[in-house]
Amino acid sequence: MIFHILLAYLLIKTAVSFKEECTLIRSNIASCPSPMTTIPHFVFTPELINLNAIKYPHGTTAMLVCPPNQYLEVHGSRWRVCNNGTWSGPFGKCKPLGT
Repeated sequence: MIFHILLAYLLIKTAVSFKEECTLIRSNIASCPSPMTTIPHFVFTPELINLNAIKYPHGTTAMLVCPPNQYLEVHGSRWRVCNNGTWSGPFGKCKPLGT
């Protein structure tokens, strides 16, 4: 099973304090681990990055995409979101077309 994952980073929770000047404070939220499937890399312009070496910040959105001549078998949406250390659903499987 090979997946490609396209990531788009969303905004990390922030709090803004208005005193004499505006201060931006990041909240302490856990990052998600690499998906525990055989997903060798995801597309991150302009290079391909190995998933096994990455932790994804809270709010990261991933789109599951299979290689040519395969289709994605997954329940629900092909989008997954990192939510405080946990992905929003299973990553499914890539299957050969015609099966």
